[in-house]
Amino acid sequence: MEKTPRKSIMDCGLYTCVFAEYVCRGDMNISMSSVNAENLRLRFGALLWEYGKMKIDTESVSEDEASKQGGQSNQRVKE
Repeated sequence: MEKTPRKSIMDCGLYTCVFAEYVCRGDMNISMSSVNAENLRLRFGALLWEYGKMKIDTESVSEDEASKQGGQSNQRVKE
Protein backbone atom coordinates (compact mmCIF):
# COMPACT_ATOMS: atom_id res chain seq x y z
CA MET A 1 0.00 0.00 0.00
CA GLU A 2 2.99 2.32 0.33
CA LYS A 3 3.17 2.76 -3.46
CA THR A 4 -0.49 3.72 -3.71
CA PRO A 5 -0.67 7.31 -4.97
CA ARG A 6 -1.96 9.76 -2.38
CA LYS A 7 -4.63 12.14 -3.60
CA SER A 8 -6.07 15.20 -1.97
CA ILE A 9 -9.49 14.74 -0.40
CA MET A 10 -10.58 17.71 -2.51
CA ASP A 11 -9.93 15.76 -5.73
CA CYS A 12 -12.70 13.16 -5.39
CA GLY A 13 -14.98 15.02 -7.82
CA LEU A 14 -12.19 15.15 -10.39
CA TYR A 15 -11.61 11.43 -10.15
CA THR A 16 -15.35 10.77 -10.39
CA CYS A 17 -15.39 12.72 -13.67
CA VAL A 18 -12.38 10.79 -14.97
CA PHE A 19 -14.05 7.50 -14.06
CA ALA A 20 -17.23 8.60 -15.89
CA GLU A 21 -15.20 9.48 -19.00
CA TYR A 22 -13.52 6.07 -18.99
CA VAL A 23 -16.90 4.33 -18.62
CA CYS A 24 -18.48 6.44 -21.41
CA ARG A 25 -15.64 5.46 -23.75
CA GLY A 26 -16.00 1.81 -22.76
CA ASP A 27 -12.40 1.79 -21.51
CA MET A 28 -12.32 -0.17 -18.28
CA ASN A 29 -8.51 -0.14 -18.08
CA ILE A 30 -8.45 2.71 -15.57
CA SER A 31 -5.12 3.79 -14.09
CA MET A 32 -5.58 6.62 -11.64
CA SER A 33 -1.83 6.80 -11.04
CA SER A 34 -1.44 8.43 -14.47
CA VAL A 35 -4.10 11.08 -13.77
CA ASN A 36 -2.75 14.58 -13.12
CA ALA A 37 -5.19 16.43 -10.85
CA GLU A 38 -3.79 19.88 -11.69
CA ASN A 39 -4.26 19.30 -15.44
CA LEU A 40 -7.80 18.05 -14.79
CA ARG A 41 -8.64 21.19 -12.81
CA LEU A 42 -7.38 23.35 -15.68
CA ARG A 43 -9.24 21.28 -18.28
CA PHE A 44 -12.56 21.24 -16.44
CA GLY A 45 -12.20 24.93 -15.58
CA ALA A 46 -11.65 25.74 -19.25
CA LEU A 47 -14.67 23.64 -20.26
CA LEU A 48 -16.89 25.42 -17.72
CA TRP A 49 -15.55 28.81 -18.85
CA GLU A 50 -16.34 28.04 -22.50
CA TYR A 51 -19.80 26.73 -21.59
CA GLY A 52 -20.58 29.88 -19.61
CA LYS A 53 -19.24 32.09 -22.40
CA MET A 54 -21.37 30.24 -24.97
CA LYS A 55 -24.47 30.74 -22.82
CA ILE A 56 -23.78 34.47 -22.52
CA ASP A 57 -23.02 34.87 -26.25
CA THR A 58 -26.22 33.08 -27.29
CA GLU A 59 -28.29 34.48 -24.41
CA SER A 60 -29.16 30.90 -23.46
CA VAL A 61 -30.83 29.96 -20.21
CA SER A 62 -30.61 26.46 -18.78
CA GLU A 63 -33.75 24.67 -17.60
CA ASP A 64 -32.69 25.17 -13.98
CA GLU A 65 -32.20 28.92 -14.47
CA ALA A 66 -35.49 29.20 -16.37
CA SER A 67 -37.41 27.56 -13.53
CA LYS A 68 -35.92 30.07 -11.08
CA GLN A 69 -36.95 32.92 -13.41
CA GLY A 70 -40.50 31.71 -13.81
CA GLY A 71 -39.85 29.78 -17.03
CA GLN A 72 -38.95 32.77 -19.19
CA SER A 73 -35.99 32.22 -21.48
CA ASN A 74 -34.86 33.21 -24.95
CA GLN A 75 -33.28 29.88 -25.73
CA ARG A 76 -32.97 26.75 -23.66
CA VAL A 77 -29.83 24.72 -23.15
CA LYS A 78 -30.37 21.13 -22.05
CA GLU A 79 -28.12 20.22 -19.13
